[in-house]
Amino acid sequence: MKSAVVIDKLESLLKGRSTDGYEICLSASKNLTIEVREQKVDTFKCSAPVVVSIRVLKARAMGFSYSTSMDGPDLEKMIDNALASAEIQTPDDCNVLPAPTEYPVLTGLFDEGLALIDEREKIGRALELERLALAADPRVKRVRKASYGESSFELQIRNSLGIEGNYRD
Repeated sequence: MKSAVVIDKLESLLKGRSTDGYEICLSASKNLTIEVREQKVDTFKCSAPVVVSIRVLKARAMGFSYSTSMDGPDLEKMIDNALASAEIQTPDDCNVLPAPTEYPVLTGLFDEGLALIDEREKIGRALELERLALAADPRVKRVRKASYGESSFELQIRNSLGIEGNYRD
């Protein structure tokens, strides 16, 4: 599910709820680790964790909750938990949400081409790394492990005052 879709869904679930404001933050990452030993793939790990969090402001009290599930009932429960959290907090005049401001554009953090490289080529790079390490000096008899790793990260934030921003790295 795309981040904007989840955030839109949360905003629609917040309609009709008694809040003075909210802030939604969604982060998603993709991680790949390939480890080679003796010219065979020893480890191949791939993960794609996603987490969404919400802060709600209610009568100068701030509540927070998060979820790693993007299912509708879990998102509703997350909102309920944030509202319940706000109700038991001590009101504070300093509890505010950030006002709209120009969001800086960060460039050069994300390489679009990385996703286009086939997994077999990535495995090949780890295999080649081990081969080159062994070929560099005849005294090198074993390589504990040769590895290839990559990760990408996306963050999107939106609040009820009009803040909206995102970045990828």
